[in-house]
Amino acid sequence: ETIHPDDRNRVVASVQALVRSSEDFWSGEYRFHRADGSYADVFDRGYILRDHDGRAVRMIGSIMDVTKLKRELELTRAHDAALESARLKSQFLANMSHEIRTPMNSIIGMTDILLHTRLTAEQREFMEIVRVSGESLLTVINDILDFSKIEAGKLHFEMLDFEPRTVVEEMVAMLLEQTHVKNLRLS
Repeated sequence: ETIHPDDRNRVVASVQALVRSSEDFWSGEYRFHRADGSYADVFDRGYILRDHDGRAVRMIGSIMDVTKLKRELELTRAHDAALESARLKSQFLANMSHEIRTPMNSIIGMTDILLHTRLTAEQREFMEIVRVSGESLLTVINDILDFSKIEAGKLHFEMLDFEPRTVVEEMVAMLLEQTHVKNLRLS
């Protein structure tokens, strides 16, 4: 009656098999019903005493409460699994960032080459938008890589000079087509 109902049949069958065999030592884990109504995870060990004819007459042993130990083990496993998951995610992000960055750099490079050729004013404007958009996308990709570096504790900051007017003009150029399609005014 002190064994959890879900564990009872397994434990009873295991002890009965031992009694029928010639073995004398038994051990098992199960949930033990405490006086307060809760259950403890226990490790039970027993030794069967037999009469002169080899029949089991009694079992003596000890029960060790392993509830805290099992919880600590579960927490350790969960912690290890979380760390491994974070490591795999960071590795995936780093790999994908690299895989995306390579063709993105080619697109930006080819756009720069095109910008050094003869283009109409409209073509030059479109190519500038492509270049700025590509650089913005590359920045997003680098931010993703930075996120994985943050998780790994390997992020380093740099101080870079920039022209606020240029940044705003580039952002406006990227959004201009979308605002035009939606019949909006961007200012």
